[in-house]
Amino acid sequence: MGYGLLTDYMAEIFAELRRRNFQTHVNGLVEMGNMTGRNQDAIKKTTAGLLKLLYPHRTPDTIGREELIPLLDMAIEMRRRVTDQLAKILPAEFTAVEYKFELRAH
Repeated sequence: MGYGLLTDYMAEIFAELRRRNFQTHVNGLVEMGNMTGRNQDAIKKTTAGLLKLLYPHRTPDTIGREELIPLLDMAIEMRRRVTDQLAKILPAEFTAVEYKFELRAH
């Protein structure tokens, strides 16, 4: 199979995944505490993207809470790295952030 066909195939897969919304599911299950809205959005969007990539064969309703926790941890670590770098660049503007989350009951 040539690279052109593979690229077309992957583009179709990603286009289909773009139509699926995992973010509302993440929003409904996760409470982020008193983080800024920007940090919450970044973490929730990253988690939703990871869900799409790792579980493309599933629907948001079939994702278990035990599958969500490691992805939230990874998204928080990614966001923490961004804010840590921002704090090094502009320490007066960016302060330490307490990253924590709780899963809501169904």
